[in-house]
Amino acid sequence: MALHYIFGDSGAGKSRFLCRTILQLAKEHPEKKFLVIVPEQFTLQTQKEFVTLLPGTRGIMNIDVLSFLRLAYRVFEKTGDRPVVLEDTGKSMIVKKVAMQCEKELELFGRNVRKTGFISEIKSVISEFYQYGIGEEEWQNMLEAAAEKPALKKKLGDLELLYRGFQDFLADRYITTEGVLDLLRDRAPDCGMISGSTLCLDGFTGFTPSQYKLLETLLKTCAECYVTVTLPPELVHRTLKEHELFYLSFKTVRWLDHLAAKSGHEIGEPTVLQGRGRYGCAPALRFLAGGLFRPGSGVFSDEQQSIGIFSHKNLQDEIMWTVTRIYQLVKQEGFRYRDIAVVTADLDSYADGFLREFGRAKLPCFIDRKKKITDNPVVGFIQAAIEVVERDFSGDAVFHYMKSPLSGFSAEECDSAENYILALGIRHFSGYAKEWTRTPRSHYPCPLEELNAVRVRLAGQLESFGRVMRGSRSTTTERLTALFGLLAERGAEQYLEEKAEEWKESDPLRAREYGQLWRILLDIFDRMAGLLGDDRMSLREFADLLQTGFDEAKVGLVPPGIDQIVVGDMERTRLSGIRVLFFLGMNEGIVPKPAQGGGVLSEQDRQLFSERGIELAPTRRQAAFLSEFYLYLNLTKPSDRLFLSCRRMDAAGKAMRPSYLLARVQRLFARLPVQEAPEDDLGRCLGTDAGLSRFLSGIQRYLEDTARAPLYFRELYLAYFSGRLVLPLPKEAVTAAAFYRRPEQPLTTENAARLYGAQLSGSVTRLEQYAACAFSHFLGFGLELEERAEYQLRLPDIGTIYHEALQRFSERMKEEHYRWHDVPQEEAERLLGEAVDDAVKHFGKDIFDSTSRNSWLLVRIRRMLRRTIAVVQSQIRSGDFEPELFEYAFTHADRYLSLRGRIDRIDLCEEEGRTYLRIVDYKSGTTQFSLERLYYGLQLQLAVYMGAALEWAGEQGKENVAPAGMLYYRIDDPLVAKGDDAGRAVRRELAMNGLVSADSASLVRQDRSFFDASGGLAAGVTSEVIPAATLKSGLLSARSMAVEEENFYAALGCARETLFRNAERIMHGDVEPAPYRRGTETACGLCSFRDSCGFDPKLAGYRYRTLEKIDAEDLWDRIREGGGELEGDAENSGGTEGDGGTEADFAGVITGGTAGDGGTEADFAGVITGGTAEDSGTGQTDSAGVITGGTAEDGGTGQADPAGVITGGTNDTAGIAGQTNRAGNSTNRASGDGTEIAP
Repeated sequence: MALHYIFGDSGAGKSRFLCRTILQLAKEHPEKKFLVIVPEQFTLQTQKEFVTLLPGTRGIMNIDVLSFLRLAYRVFEKTGDRPVVLEDTGKSMIVKKVAMQCEKELELFGRNVRKTGFISEIKSVISEFYQYGIGEEEWQNMLEAAAEKPALKKKLGDLELLYRGFQDFLADRYITTEGVLDLLRDRAPDCGMISGSTLCLDGFTGFTPSQYKLLETLLKTCAECYVTVTLPPELVHRTLKEHELFYLSFKTVRWLDHLAAKSGHEIGEPTVLQGRGRYGCAPALRFLAGGLFRPGSGVFSDEQQSIGIFSHKNLQDEIMWTVTRIYQLVKQEGFRYRDIAVVTADLDSYADGFLREFGRAKLPCFIDRKKKITDNPVVGFIQAAIEVVERDFSGDAVFHYMKSPLSGFSAEECDSAENYILALGIRHFSGYAKEWTRTPRSHYPCPLEELNAVRVRLAGQLESFGRVMRGSRSTTTERLTALFGLLAERGAEQYLEEKAEEWKESDPLRAREYGQLWRILLDIFDRMAGLLGDDRMSLREFADLLQTGFDEAKVGLVPPGIDQIVVGDMERTRLSGIRVLFFLGMNEGIVPKPAQGGGVLSEQDRQLFSERGIELAPTRRQAAFLSEFYLYLNLTKPSDRLFLSCRRMDAAGKAMRPSYLLARVQRLFARLPVQEAPEDDLGRCLGTDAGLSRFLSGIQRYLEDTARAPLYFRELYLAYFSGRLVLPLPKEAVTAAAFYRRPEQPLTTENAARLYGAQLSGSVTRLEQYAACAFSHFLGFGLELEERAEYQLRLPDIGTIYHEALQRFSERMKEEHYRWHDVPQEEAERLLGEAVDDAVKHFGKDIFDSTSRNSWLLVRIRRMLRRTIAVVQSQIRSGDFEPELFEYAFTHADRYLSLRGRIDRIDLCEEEGRTYLRIVDYKSGTTQFSLERLYYGLQLQLAVYMGAALEWAGEQGKENVAPAGMLYYRIDDPLVAKGDDAGRAVRRELAMNGLVSADSASLVRQDRSFFDASGGLAAGVTSEVIPAATLKSGLLSARSMAVEEENFYAALGCARETLFRNAERIMHGDVEPAPYRRGTETACGLCSFRDSCGFDPKLAGYRYRTLEKIDAEDLWDRIREGGGELEGDAENSGGTEGDGGTEADFAGVITGGTAGDGGTEADFAGVITGGTAEDSGTGQTDSAGVITGGTAEDGGTGQADPAGVITGGTNDTAGIAGQTNRAGNSTNRASGDGTEIAP
């Protein structure tokens, strides 16, 4: 018997030489048996190689191509053994069970038993012990090595408990996958198919200790042995060191020599293959194979086209470029799909992208990875059903269950139930056991009958299942039986069969997944029942064990087809006969793979054991050397072309550096630059359907800016319409996309009236929303879309409680005859506590008890209100104003508007025949008053409230009323530095902001700090009450928000004009999606509809309204002239005295002059009291000169509005109606006359 080596460099033809040799020997000796052992992934490929080399159509019956595992099962068939092999799923379950049983005994690992990933780590180290043959002798050696290391000693103690427990559980019942080779070693000498056969080993880079032990037995039993080893001719007789590239091959030869000597076999003269091998037409690739990772290999100076290095912007560009390049290689250069492979060290990041892009390009591909079953909807259904029971019908668990296709609930039923459950905070099974009768606040009717039908079905499906699952005495078998019963009841097997048939043609991989899943699930259930059937455990432990089974189970791979592109992993995927290789992701941190931690055993632990002669998995240092060897094997696989690719940034936009390997490859070649792939690569547009978006956007760019856009987009467009360029889209669709422009069609006045009614009702906030974006206003108040209601405390809810508590506090204080100036602190705290209790009770105290967060919020609310009362009391005591009214509700109606509002506080100061009036609005946010925002209609609330307060004062018979201030008070408890001035710092932080009168008497009455005996204002004062400060000269500083009374009234008039004009625009159908932009701030930032409105400024017809920043002097000029235009150009849209305008104050009192020349008088809300605007053109016009009469439908068939309200029209833009929810669904609503408004 002799051991024959076949040596050669990568690509020298070792495998083919072996195949030819074995075929010749098999032909000459038909009575002999030949066992060709290859890695598992190579079996089919090697069989194809033998068939290809067979002359004619003859077959040979005495050659078997097997892996070690397949050899074992073949032998077991001959010997009659029926071992029960414990696969990874069962192994994980046993490890989990053993770990939970000895949890309290584990000194170091006890706290980690239930942590995610721990069981996987322990399973890996136990598998490693089996794989590397760690027996009693090796274990004692490890314990001796750890004697002086306390931490390692504890670790080994815990591992010994787990390892022994695992072995005891297996005891004569099961064997592990690693143990299969040990059993084969025992049976091989007695097996006729091995005895006297010729053994061939091909495609291995090395062997594990268990495999070496088996080989020792096989060498004793077989007649001859042939082994292929990747080792260059010049190194065959050299001794290599660990850091050298071919050390693994050298180590393998040394081990096999040792085994041959022990077996008494001679070592035959090796076959050393030299020559060009697979690189006959690519000298550059042959030079790379001979020079990579080898010192002193020289430089390739000739021109070459076989190797290219490319840099891409990001991962998506890298994938797109690769797909396009493959498309060109196949379509233009005659390569077959099977000639091409793509490898990477980060397959998980690339796999889904390649599946998507290869699918779009209709290129057949095989992704070399096993698919997990955890993403399958049936597995999700099982997880959801258990979660519902375990978490006692928590909302998320119920929604997860209902949305599974096996639950039988429609999408509408799921959405409706989800809205209801979230709005009312329904939790626990008790909430589903009784009838639902409550209705949430909404514009829409609540379908209680349908909801209760859903409730009954849901509870019925899970009632018996939940009873078994919750039972503390339920065994694993009983729970599995209940789970199987639920799956059977819901038709899981039939569902999987139907889906497998549905995707059989369109998606074979998915069809295979669905076709295998039922068997996989039953195998998991059987394994659990067999291993743990009589065990009783908590539902959480049962769910964890089941999840472990799901995590380990994988769908078997479909072998690559006859003609497919292979996409695989650098280390796992075995390639053969490849002509073109794309190696992607050549970046630092990916190639080579970053050094991983040693898992349970650290790098230092492994090094210590290695020094004691105990072999385990490679250390980090050894793994780095192995990584270079795997890189070498991959880079030398292609025979014609090699493309190396890196990217410049990651998914987060951070810069990435190229791998050091690219520089090493470049140093071997005089002419090998890194080529930066252009973003506007023409090939991408010509290559595949994945370039359509780039093609269409390019056409749009050309049309928008012909001078700067690449000219070839025009040529592409002409080529497409002439038929020279074929794309998988109809020409009318391409035209519509390339030339798309948003249709500009407002609502007709009739449709606006149908949506809004005869008058716009609501608060000032409605008009502010319109000023921010007309389309947002249309969605919220026209279609009445609303955010999904949820049973939780939001900022508006907290603000409501603040307002109500302050109102009740003021009322109680008044009932007990206290004033803000003189209420004692103890009494104030008592009254506030009662007020907060009443406000919380009125709001609904249950919500504060529902979560710990809400309980903490109530504590915070009390603390902030105590601070508010203290500061407000200090502010009031600083001046002469006394709060007169709290939560004053007012209404006002005119032609278009029916306004309502509630003023938080009205303060009065009546002295010397004059009444000073101040309004205060409480805000729980950080609202800052801005005259510019008032001018643009974005902040009208204070001005409108001040107008209403002045009107109220007039109705009360107050004389000589003067506006003193309209102010915001921020409810907060700010953090300030400790010290003697902490109280003052808090008061400054909470000083009111807004607009105040610059009248010195008014300022002094608001803050006596300004008092000066000379009659002016005190110098150098910064108020802690209002937004005012004086300079050393006694004049007001530029930072002060104080204005003369004339300007104060001008601001109120500006707000009035803006309200009136915007109301007119709404009623005339303005719904244009043109949100404002002011610097970096946009209306879209906090808009509830930003994810559904479709606004895209990159598309023609969409735009932001840019609001310019206006200097103070110009701003006041514009305010005095009237409100700002929606377009942001600040045109004067209001009239002035003498040219058709009006002059009126907010109280409806004419302060001077009359409106002449066809003008009108207007009161507070701009009510037209007589006359219409004439001489303004044809049709009826509003104050901005907008023609509102008639209906101009330029380009639409029939009447159409942006929401598709008129169902006879054809041009709708948004078509959004109903209540939106997380699932993105909507519900139709009805107009006032009962006509359904279609979305």
